[in-house]
Amino acid sequence: MWRAAVYDTLHLGYDWHTVDMAPVRIAYPFLAGLLLYRTRRAGASMRLGWAPLSVLLLIAFAIPHLTAAGGVSWNGLYDAGIVILLFPAIIAAGAHPVASKVWTSVCEQLGRLSYPLYGTHYALIYVYADWIKAASPGRGAIVAVGIATWLVAVLIGWAAVHLWDEPIRRALRSRKRR
Repeated sequence: MWRAAVYDTLHLGYDWHTVDMAPVRIAYPFLAGLLLYRTRRAGASMRLGWAPLSVLLLIAFAIPHLTAAGGVSWNGLYDAGIVILLFPAIIAAGAHPVASKVWTSVCEQLGRLSYPLYGTHYALIYVYADWIKAASPGRGAIVAVGIATWLVAVLIGWAAVHLWDEPIRRALRSRKRR
């Protein structure tokens, strides 16, 4: 919260000037997700449909950049409140849907992909952005390479899940059982 207030944002930890926030940026979503997973049965009565949750997200995203007033950085505090309180509450409220087996399977696969994709996509974004800056391509090329970059990012995330994460988890589980 303090860093969000000082820097007027939570967009921290990705460069050398704010590298001290990198562990927080990585650890908080993981630990919050782990806590939500461990307490998922306790929130079973908190069922909301996609429409109310989508409206909450739209409202959160529609708030413009807040200016500092009275020496307080309201935008940084707003960012922190959204990330620390609202997003986990939305995830908890949407974690108990009644859905068909097909949609449940799709959501499970996307959930398995989300963290590896989060952890591996940023390098591709830098390469893509540098290519745009250096080559000054036309709109069609930007869109085509953007789609290809997205597909490569998903493929890398899929490979991370299936070739690294899940085999290691299986090996650790079987070792634990012995």
